Amino acid sequence: GPGTGPGTGPGEGTGGDGGTGRAAQPRHIILPPEDPPKELRGVDIHVTFWVDATGRVRRVAFDPPIQDRKFAGKLSDAMLNYRFRPALGPDGVAVASTYIHTITY
Repeated sequence: GPGTGPGTGPGEGTGGDGGTGRAAQPRHIILPPEDPPKELRGVDIHVTFWVDATGRVRRVAFDPPIQDRKFAGKLSDAMLNYRFRPALGPDGVAVASTYIHTITY
């Protein structure tokens, strides 16, 4: 049935001391392999790195996908060898994260 009420209730709170995290950061400048296929010249390729809590790259993906399988493998191998300073959670503990970098050939 119908009801009535003030729509508010008692409660208290204080401002939190939320920490600040940090995104993963590459340890070196990210340089892709040379000699891309002609169809990639002038194209922006967004590389997503999945970085674990130790800073190792566990997986990469390219957007747009690279059709030339040989070059895609070469680029993937190169990107998997990069190392990162891992992301930090608000508590300062290293956490897994993703990092996106854009390459333009």
